[in-house]
Amino acid sequence: MAACSDILTKYFPSIDSELTDYIVGVLDSSAEDIHSTEDVYDAVGDMLLELSEEGTGEDNIRDICLEMIKALNINNDSKVTERQKLNAPVHLKSMAEDFTSQATNRREAKLDASGMNRSYDIHVENLDVAFGDKVLLQDADLHLAVGRRYGLVGRNGIGKTTLLKMLSSGELRIPSHLSVLHVEQEVVGDDTIAIDSVLESDLVRSSLLQEERELTATLNSTSPSTLDGRGSARLGEIYAKLEEIEADKAPARAAQILNGLGFTPKMQEMTTKEFSGGWRMRLALARALFMKPDLLLLDEPTNMLDIKAILWLENYLQTWMKTILVVSHDRLFLDSVATDIIHFHTRRLDYYRGNFEMFLKTKTEKLKNQQKEYESQKQYRDHIQVFIDRFRYNANRASQVQSKLKLLEKLPKLTPIEKEPDVILKFPDDIEKLSPPILRLDEIDFYYSPDRPIFKKVDISADLDSRIAIVGENGTGKTTLLKILIGELDPVNGIRHVHRNLRIGYFSQHHVDQLEMNVTSVELLASRFPGRKVEEYRHQLGSYGVSGELAMRPVASLSGGQKSRVAFANMAMVRPNFFILDEPTNHLDMETIEALGKALKKFKGGVILVSHDERLIRIVCKELWHLTLPINERGTKFDEEVDVDHDGKTLRFHVPDHNTVSDSKVVFDFKNRKVMTLFEKSQGKHCLLSDMPEDMASFESVEEGLKLVADPSVPTKIVRKTSVETNKRVLLDQVYDRSSLSPEMQEMCAGHEIHSVEEIGDEPEVKEGEPDGRGSARLGEIYAKLEEIEADKAPARAAQILNGLGFTPKMQEMTTKEFSGGWRMRLALARALFMKPDLLLLDEPTNMLDIKAILWLENYLQTWTKTILVVSHDRLFLDSVATDIIHFHTRRLDYYRGNFEMFLKTKTEKLKNQQKEYESQKQYRDHIQVFIDRFRYNANRASQVQSKLKLLEKLPKLTPIEKEPDVILKFPDDIEKLSPPILRLDEIDFYYSPDRPIFKKVDISADLDSRIAIVGENGTGKTTLLKILIGELDPVNGIRHVHRNLRIGYFSQHHVDQLEMNVTSVELLASRFPGRKVEEYRHQLGSYGVSGELAMRPVASLSGGQKSRVAFANMAMVRPNFFILDEPTNHLDMETIEALGKALKKFKGGVILVSHDERLIRIVCKELWVCGNGTVRSVEGGFDEYKKILEEEFLQQ
Repeated sequence: MAACSDILTKYFPSIDSELTDYIVGVLDSSAEDIHSTEDVYDAVGDMLLELSEEGTGEDNIRDICLEMIKALNINNDSKVTERQKLNAPVHLKSMAEDFTSQATNRREAKLDASGMNRSYDIHVENLDVAFGDKVLLQDADLHLAVGRRYGLVGRNGIGKTTLLKMLSSGELRIPSHLSVLHVEQEVVGDDTIAIDSVLESDLVRSSLLQEERELTATLNSTSPSTLDGRGSARLGEIYAKLEEIEADKAPARAAQILNGLGFTPKMQEMTTKEFSGGWRMRLALARALFMKPDLLLLDEPTNMLDIKAILWLENYLQTWMKTILVVSHDRLFLDSVATDIIHFHTRRLDYYRGNFEMFLKTKTEKLKNQQKEYESQKQYRDHIQVFIDRFRYNANRASQVQSKLKLLEKLPKLTPIEKEPDVILKFPDDIEKLSPPILRLDEIDFYYSPDRPIFKKVDISADLDSRIAIVGENGTGKTTLLKILIGELDPVNGIRHVHRNLRIGYFSQHHVDQLEMNVTSVELLASRFPGRKVEEYRHQLGSYGVSGELAMRPVASLSGGQKSRVAFANMAMVRPNFFILDEPTNHLDMETIEALGKALKKFKGGVILVSHDERLIRIVCKELWHLTLPINERGTKFDEEVDVDHDGKTLRFHVPDHNTVSDSKVVFDFKNRKVMTLFEKSQGKHCLLSDMPEDMASFESVEEGLKLVADPSVPTKIVRKTSVETNKRVLLDQVYDRSSLSPEMQEMCAGHEIHSVEEIGDEPEVKEGEPDGRGSARLGEIYAKLEEIEADKAPARAAQILNGLGFTPKMQEMTTKEFSGGWRMRLALARALFMKPDLLLLDEPTNMLDIKAILWLENYLQTWTKTILVVSHDRLFLDSVATDIIHFHTRRLDYYRGNFEMFLKTKTEKLKNQQKEYESQKQYRDHIQVFIDRFRYNANRASQVQSKLKLLEKLPKLTPIEKEPDVILKFPDDIEKLSPPILRLDEIDFYYSPDRPIFKKVDISADLDSRIAIVGENGTGKTTLLKILIGELDPVNGIRHVHRNLRIGYFSQHHVDQLEMNVTSVELLASRFPGRKVEEYRHQLGSYGVSGELAMRPVASLSGGQKSRVAFANMAMVRPNFFILDEPTNHLDMETIEALGKALKKFKGGVILVSHDERLIRIVCKELWVCGNGTVRSVEGGFDEYKKILEEEFLQQ
């Protein structure tokens, strides 16, 4: 290594010895991995480039690296690969494969040799992170222990997602052997089948299977005399490896994950391009779960999940054995999943054991203790200072004064406790009271396509006191229902009744995306509500937490939560008396969600809310509307009977739990009592003919478009298949000549081959001298490996995950391009769960999930055996999932054992103890300082004063306990009281397509004292119901009754996305509610945590939570007496969600809330409406009873 030092000195004369030793040390520690100039360049090239003079190129640095590798005494002929002039042609592919094989073997050998010493823990110390000019973390430590599930919590815009991206991109140096997967982007929409997309995420398995196919084809096409044995040996290795990773079980595992995330069996067979963005995100999540990375990073994983999928995800992650780091605003999700909470605040990370609930308790206690410690230290310092001041000019006390001064100097710096500011959202409280009926759907039908009805005969109503949460699985029509309620969609049949004075504040699911990005928040409001003073816009934005500079920043520069706040501010500018909110919590941090819940609870108007945030629903809603899928959307469950219509006859078939053959068509020939099944497999088109059983009730088949199910153990059954994925065979029990068919059936059978059992079902006979059909021993090893990794179970596992996340069997057969962004996010989540990464990172995994999916996810994650790090605003999710909490705050990470609840308790106790310690130290310092001040000029005490001064200097720096400020949302409290009926739907029907009714004969109502949570799986029409309630959609049939003085504040699921991005929050309110003073806008925004500089920043520059606050401020500008909120917790952090819950609870008007946040629902709502199967039903027993229903469904599945 001395030669390397000489080379460095030769080319870099000014280099210091410390840097030289460091570079040489890097080369020394990496010696075993250095085999070429490029290896040296990769190790130290960047440092050498920085040392070099301007103009020095990479080639010059590589020349230096070449000298270094020669100095390392490496055999250039065998290990140094340099540029050479070739005298003869070279087979580059062969050379590359040889090199890759050698390099791989070296790495594997090295890893195997050191495997016992490999750690799956992650430790990054003295971490500094900045985004532009903003310092996110300063001298923080990141610690992730294997097997722990970390919930990363912190305010919107604090840097949680940035930290996840740094982990996934490799910017943070973590052990190179760790696999890291960040679920952040939806799966690309192409022709890949959903379940294949999940399976392909396991690159090891996919590459082994591909190599097995190629080797098998080569061996089968090669004569025995030319076989060299190498291919057979390699094939054996592949089989062994496939068996080791249980490749045969992968399809079942992938199906399980997809099923858990809401993908039905049919959806699992769809191409990814058939899915929306939300479903592709679910697919991305499924891929991540399937891959099982060492570190799984999840960013708001529940955002695109319905409650059912969230519940599944919670359960799934609870069993995760590797590490998870998840960012989520869903407190209940964090309560369920997290074992630890990392609190990201004030450029630090604090760690708490336990779930989110524990984190809150611990944090509160910790802050209390820190404050006591701070006060104690301050008292001690003051005591010493009093002494110094008293005797500063007393010669007799000079020595004592000097001693006290030195003691004071040695005491640690006294720093007040930093508290995160409270998040406050304030909806208008001077809403006009309206007498019921306010908003009503009477007997509405709705469908987008006549063959796929969404609502049939839905009859619902809401009044100013309504607090309704619309829940249901994704795809059940929640958003559609909201759009019908607000009048954006007209029902196919039925009537939408709306009070003539009803003003609905609608917050759509994609409201944030619909904001103008290149204007400030103030400009956005000014453009939408022109003619008002800038102060009014700023006040409005300030009421939603977008204040100060923030309101003057471009909307595009705002975080997702900040954009949501701008959307809230914009929504409230119309002074709604009824809020209809579609997933308002997306992009919101927990504090903003909490503030939203409080603001909605305090709001005196009606609220209809679609949300996957259980906590928000609990905070706001008193009523729950549950939307469910129609039978043809849900697919056919195992062990149930279905009716099939054929030629005017209704046939009932039993569907047992057996293997399935998909994409089949069943034709009935009643004249000849024959059944023909047409299907396609790898061998081509096939036709199966069998006698029609006498007892049709026992004939095990289903209608066209669903899966054909068969039992191989009974002779009268139709089809069975083997389980080995690489060797599928279809066995036909009975075969008939084509001539025996009726002319109609012959025509339908055209192009299909009819095979005997021997032709298709049996193994081909092996002739002597020919390959044995498996090609080689390697093929046998592959089969063994596939069996070891349970590859045959992978489809079932993927289907289970997809189903848990809300994918119905039909959805699981859809392509990803057919899914919305939210469902694609679920798909991404399903992929992640299916992959089983060593570290699973989840960022707000519950955002796109409905409550059912959230509960499933909680249960799923509870069995996760790897490491999970989850960011979530859902406290109950963290309580259920987390084993540890990492508290990200004040540029540091604090670690806590236990779930969120334990974290809260521990944090509270920790803060209390820290405060006591601080106060004690301060008191001691003050005591010393008093002595110094008293005897500073006393000659007789001079030595004592000097001694005290030295003592003061040696004392540790006194730092006040940092506390995060409370989040406060304030909705209008001076709302107009209205006599019922306020908002009512009478016998409404609604559909977008007549064949897919969303609501049938729905009859609901809400008054100003209503606190209704609408729940149900995604796609059951929760948002649609909200839109019908607010008048955005008209029912097809039925009547919507709305009190003439009802002012609805509607927060749509995408409200944040609809904010103007390039205006400030103040300007946004000014544009939407012109003619008011800027102070009014700023005050309004300030009521929702968007104050000061924040209100003057462009909306685009705000975080998701801040945008949500702006949206709340905007929504409340109309002074609504009824809030209808659709997923208001999206983009909000836990503190804001908590504040939202408190505000909604305090709100004197009605609230209808759609949310996946269980905690919000529990805080706010007194009533639960469940959307599903074309109906909206009230659940007696509230959210607990609803969870029991969902848990029973899980058990049935």
